[in-house]
Amino acid sequence: MKQVVKRFRLQRKENTTKYYKLNQVFLWTSPLFLILLCEFNHLQDFGALIGFIVHDFSVILFDTLLLGAVILTVLCLVKSGFIATFVPGLFLFIISFVEYYKYQSSGSHFILTDLFMAGNTSQLMKFAGVQLNAYFIIDILIFITYFAVIFWFNPRIRFAQKPLKRLVTAVSCVLTVSIIVATPVSNFVYSAFALDNEEASNNYECDDKFKKNNLIAYLAQTSTEQILNSPEEPESYSENEIRKELQPAKPAVSDQKPNVVMIMSESFADFRRLDGIPNLDEYYQNFDQFAKEGICGNCVVPTFGNTTVRTEFELMFGLPMKSLNDSTSPQKMLPERETSQPTFADYYKSQGYSTTYIHPFLNSFYDRDQIYNNYNFDELRFQDDFKTDTTKFRQYIDDKSDFNEIISCLKQSEQPAYVYTSTMQNHQPYNLDSGMTEFEYYMAGIQQTDQALAMLMEQLKQLDEPTIVLFVGDHYPYFTDSSDSYDLADISTENAYVLYQQPFVIWNNYGASRNVEQTVSAFYLPHLIVQLTGGEQTPFISTMLDQMQTTPVYSSNYSVEIENNKVLDDLTYDRVLGKIYSRDSVNNP
Repeated sequence: MKQVVKRFRLQRKENTTKYYKLNQVFLWTSPLFLILLCEFNHLQDFGALIGFIVHDFSVILFDTLLLGAVILTVLCLVKSGFIATFVPGLFLFIISFVEYYKYQSSGSHFILTDLFMAGNTSQLMKFAGVQLNAYFIIDILIFITYFAVIFWFNPRIRFAQKPLKRLVTAVSCVLTVSIIVATPVSNFVYSAFALDNEEASNNYECDDKFKKNNLIAYLAQTSTEQILNSPEEPESYSENEIRKELQPAKPAVSDQKPNVVMIMSESFADFRRLDGIPNLDEYYQNFDQFAKEGICGNCVVPTFGNTTVRTEFELMFGLPMKSLNDSTSPQKMLPERETSQPTFADYYKSQGYSTTYIHPFLNSFYDRDQIYNNYNFDELRFQDDFKTDTTKFRQYIDDKSDFNEIISCLKQSEQPAYVYTSTMQNHQPYNLDSGMTEFEYYMAGIQQTDQALAMLMEQLKQLDEPTIVLFVGDHYPYFTDSSDSYDLADISTENAYVLYQQPFVIWNNYGASRNVEQTVSAFYLPHLIVQLTGGEQTPFISTMLDQMQTTPVYSSNYSVEIENNKVLDDLTYDRVLGKIYSRDSVNNP
């Protein structure tokens, strides 16, 4: 066996010089070959690939030069042509799979920060309904065959024995890639190669951009946006400057401390608000009654189809995602702090409340079990932590079980209780029943939620404790291309902002009332709850309620024309990335 391996190694070494010209062909053509293979892997349409080559050749040229620079960098460092092409090739090949399934399941395209979700790969594959089709199998075989051939012929660089020359070349390539992707020069380069580098405010505009740029150029261009638009420390950031922006605190106007329940309902949306959708009143009967008995308003959420944590972040922190440039994982931006994060759980804890977070799903998803430990919740209850019996609707714990857990928390707490839940029942996928359309499948879940709401209302009315409830959906659902639901509603790039609007209901069992006539961003809702309950308004809460009057909607997904708000941006930086100068002296948010 050792002799066989030795002969194999000697033959590979001989192939390096014996087939030198062929190896040069491999090295020089590898960027283009890998680009075409990866682009086809997610397009899965020869016509679309040919159209990309013919109509957007300048984009392919950009891709080739960019990938070529990466390959040359690795080649200069390791000298092996196989490693230099295989490492970036494998990365892009895997990303092309991820792109295909991410788009099919959520309607959004792969961006660099999605790598934060690598630890949740197995669950994401379940959401996407991952199955290998014939195109994937063929591409995998081509990929394996191509690199088996390269491995055998063993291309290497001729100036391998000149380390200084290799180092200079590698550094030059790294600088070139960095200038292209991570500096203000990027936009000039993208324009020169006719990439679409316009700012996109919603999924539909992102989709248009992707159709022009495709995988590699889109990944490069969106990475540039994320790098150049990352939140920066405001000018003159200091405790004194933040204090100047804060309004005076306002004392509580009521001695009553009602239970506060925040329900962020997974993918709950009222499709009656869209044009062209048939009458659906039967699916929302109890929701309508809930709204009739409470306060119903319209809010703008920061996401569509996925990234629940964006809406969850706004409701937990009372801060706008726009000020964080719509990060896909805002909770991962938080630095480690000796004190708890400035959440509303922290606020209610300081007011003498018990605090509980409920999420009937895996504790590791979005790293909630680790990150939320510092949100000042007394308890984090995930799917294995429920203290009441659970049932499932299809593959997830149902809303009835979730709401029963809420009631259990309220009854067991000897203090007024703050309970926040992110439900799971209506999460994608919606294409698991061949006898139903995706929309029918989804609406069956909404009807189940509606019935659970009726049960919740009845139990809260019987509860001998003042309780206020906020109910809001985190985002509209995403349906795959086979569904025509949004086409029937005539949704396009021009009017996609309607998909970022969600009805919210504030209901209570003790007679509190207030009108909310204007559309507001979701991050204002926890502040509204404090105002409605007559609770103490810290300088931060008082300031945010004041900002709600002047800037009721602050969302780049809703409109890119909304001007930046210095106060909102400064407070968001302070509380997420800064030193929390806006937290008052008694440790309230």
